[in-house]
Amino acid sequence: MEPKYSKDEFIEACQKKEVFVDQSALDDARKHFNLPSKGELLKFIGDGLCKDLTFINSLPYRNWKGKVPAPLVDAYRFFTIDICGYLAFFQGPSKKWNLKSFHPDDNGDPRGFLLADKLKEKLKQLEDKGLLPSFKDKSNG
Repeated sequence: MEPKYSKDEFIEACQKKEVFVDQSALDDARKHFNLPSKGELLKFIGDGLCKDLTFINSLPYRNWKGKVPAPLVDAYRFFTIDICGYLAFFQGPSKKWNLKSFHPDDNGDPRGFLLADKLKEKLKQLEDKGLLPSFKDKSNG
């Protein structure tokens, strides 16, 4: 699946502050990212502080209340220094950009899983070298 919209055009619109921000996205930006205003949120996105924007999916807007068919919404995962985030945006019927969601990713931070795997691998190497006691259950053998 490919994105419906150009993320670069969306980021450019953020730089120009030409994006409508849903109230829930603004509330979450304040709560979780310490971004107190629409201007600060759009500057954060426009300045490229949502690192490693990775496309997740493009789905119809749930709970759409418009008179025209629901637009598709592109969702992305991103990283800050300490948070794995999720943002979703779309262009409405008037072609105006809308930031629908901006919050921590509900699926958690995959960087933690990578770190855990690396730690497990390192502990195994130390155990194999005899630098750590074996953690294998020896009562069965």
